[in-house]
Amino acid sequence: MVELSSRAGADPNARMTMIAYLAGVGEATDLMVGEAKQRGASVQCSRAFNTDENTALAAVAAAVPDHDKWTETPATPIIIADMFKRRLPLICSPAVAPTMARRLA
Repeated sequence: MVELSSRAGADPNARMTMIAYLAGVGEATDLMVGEAKQRGASVQCSRAFNTDENTALAAVAAAVPDHDKWTETPATPIIIADMFKRRLPLICSPAVAPTMARRLA
């Protein structure tokens, strides 16, 4: 993801791939919340999860400070955890959100 981002400014295909990747991560996160609801979790979200390139890069940089390991690190779980940590208290019901955010932190 980091390598793709570095090419996205000059390469239109890389840019479109980055946009599609981040949209897919957001959609997958929404699906996870939907699955949790179907399995009995009590969470109500007012809007979809999403992220942007800068936020995703910041999440990876915070989780893996050693830049040499970025190519070896799966970015998707880091980005999803970051979305839950940052967004859950803002878009989901207050009674449930703090508990879920603490579990994911």
